[in-house]
Amino acid sequence: MSDELEKALGKAIREYVEALDSYHKLVARYVSVFWEGRKSSTPEPITEAALKELREAEAKVAETHKKWEDALKMWQLERQG
Repeated sequence: MSDELEKALGKAIREYVEALDSYHKLVARYVSVFWEGRKSSTPEPITEAALKELREAEAKVAETHKKWEDALKMWQLERQG
């Protein structure tokens, strides 16, 4: 069972990191942030469609974070015996 839980935990963290990365890339389209050594970009206007897309991406981050936390709890419970 432990191997199954470890695979589920690995999958959950990958999905969370991917969702978070996608969210950050999406936000970068609408918010100009200056990073040392990088050029600043001109942000796209925030429209109703953009807000919807941002909300959906944020919900995906929250959903995948919850799945990761749940998988981590299950993995920890099994390790405790």
